[in-house]
Amino acid sequence: MSLITLILLTLDTSGLSLQEQGKPLKTETKDYYETWQAGAPIEMPASFLNPREYAIANYGHIPYFIETLDRESGFQSIQSKVIRKDGTREPSYGCAQIHEPSHPDITREQAMDCIWSIDWAAQQFLAGKASMWTEYRKLVGLI
Repeated sequence: MSLITLILLTLDTSGLSLQEQGKPLKTETKDYYETWQAGAPIEMPASFLNPREYAIANYGHIPYFIETLDRESGFQSIQSKVIRKDGTREPSYGCAQIHEPSHPDITREQAMDCIWSIDWAAQQFLAGKASMWTEYRKLVGLI
């Protein structure tokens, strides 16, 4: 329900809802975007508030999955904060911190798309490849 719809439903002062008064509900929803946002992908399905919630709902049953991504990125679509010896940041991106040089078939756009990267990471975990994440190795005592 949009904020505008909610306001329209609560502005009636008679004490009865519009439905109880026999009046039809007029619920027009309009999304407002700036011109520069035209064509931009919507990152999150409407039923989920954030990437962490999406991951828990879909993949919370996978051991160490939520904890790993939480430690890797905090479920934020960011570039890695790890600084290498040469002073540059590690080239890992997105909620799943996908390491770009190790996965040249994955675009940066895909890596930065939280839903896509969470889904991809879950597939890796289920395929037994969780050890590619440093934070997973720390969690299970491999390092």
